[in-house]
Amino acid sequence: MEVPYRFFRIITPLQNHNSRLMLPGSFVNDWRHQLDDTIQITAYDGIIVTIQLERDNGRIYFADGWEQFFDHHNLQDAHVLVFEYNGNSIFNMTIFDHYGLEITYDSDVPEEHNVSHTNNPAFEITLTPHQNSHREICISGQFSRYHLPRGLRSVQIHDSLHHDWELATNLRPNSLIRRMTIG
Repeated sequence: MEVPYRFFRIITPLQNHNSRLMLPGSFVNDWRHQLDDTIQITAYDGIIVTIQLERDNGRIYFADGWEQFFDHHNLQDAHVLVFEYNGNSIFNMTIFDHYGLEITYDSDVPEEHNVSHTNNPAFEITLTPHQNSHREICISGQFSRYHLPRGLRSVQIHDSLHHDWELATNLRPNSLIRRMTIG
């Protein structure tokens, strides 16, 4: 079998993919002999992340380092991750949203609205028409973990057009806020 070899995984709430991700059995059967104890994944942003593999009863999981990768790329339920194995324990990954559109998190926000001009903790989201009719905002688990108190029921945001919005928060089972809804 020649590399590259591709497989996909779908993020589902029941499988707790944010802490570890199981590689498909057929991939493990074909490539287990080539996989080191750590692998490298490169996503759209070009950042190379090293992730520890966990072996358990013939299964192989992305483990230590996966949660940080998951949070950094703001992976959500129903996202599809396409992995391309290039040999030597190196993977490229492409992320697709629940509409099947590739996610790149590019920003075309003008410099004067760039969130880096504030002293407060901030993150930037560019809404597009395919994102739930703009009624739901998904935020980074890392931002939630470090900047939002547990049990928070609502927040007020201020957009680039100087509108204020009251948003209800939806807590994940681990009490992290990952989604906010308008209305």
